[in-house]
Amino acid sequence: MSKVSHKCGPNGQEQDLAGKVAVITGITKGIGRAIAVNLAARGCHILGTCTSTRSRPLIDSLRMEIKTLYQDLDHEAPPIEDVILSLTDSNASQAIADALLETFQGRVDIFVNNAAVVDRTPVGGLEAARVANMCLGNIQTPAMIIDELVQRRYFRPNSRIIFISSAESTRCAPEALMYATTKAANEAMARCYANAFGGRHAEFEFMAGTTANSLLTGLADTPGPQQFGQKAFEEFKDYWIPRQAIPRFASPEDIADVVGLLCSREARWITGSKVSANGGSIAIL
Repeated sequence: MSKVSHKCGPNGQEQDLAGKVAVITGITKGIGRAIAVNLAARGCHILGTCTSTRSRPLIDSLRMEIKTLYQDLDHEAPPIEDVILSLTDSNASQAIADALLETFQGRVDIFVNNAAVVDRTPVGGLEAARVANMCLGNIQTPAMIIDELVQRRYFRPNSRIIFISSAESTRCAPEALMYATTKAANEAMARCYANAFGGRHAEFEFMAGTTANSLLTGLADTPGPQQFGQKAFEEFKDYWIPRQAIPRFASPEDIADVVGLLCSREARWITGSKVSANGGSIAIL
């Protein structure tokens, strides 16, 4: 990545991402919001997605949180911009690229695929429309977003591409067939992008040095696991906590800090990897 800034940010944090631009899908709450705070606290400009105008107050509160972090410093807080879209919108990739052009002159250094379509329809109960919806939101849309940004040459050298995956892709529970399948696809996509963008292919020379990785997350204290009701939530907890080396829920910040590491210059040699960040429930050897 470009030359590191030695200017200090909130809590004396180095502004190593100053001037860089990150696209993060789903920044209003949970892990996505924590990732936005982590990167913005290091000077990164943020373009995040939200699903409707009803989410705008959450974006506004995120902006205020970042401004508060910087209020006693001698430089301004980085901007937080948003674009409203659904992962199943046919024009999602163009909407993000157009928003980047309008807000950040068509530049992106970091892409974090955080948002996901979640559906726990079990084996034996699948419906074609729901399967297609998950494949569209979790596989086709991120692929088309990245492709649009590549075609427009918005990515910079030494960029970072990160997919938030799930331990469900390894657990392979029958009640999570399509979710596990789409997350496994994201992991394969990261490996393909790592091979494409590292610098061996002349057509991608403009973004040489770019890394791509997936992050294998586990049970986290976010709204996601609770959307399926208390019974399912307790089942998640009873399954995962005994299998973790660190027996507790992950906080959003636990995950965001690992994403932040992968976005740093120090992680420049990590690419094409499935990085385990789940408290030890899934060991990758």
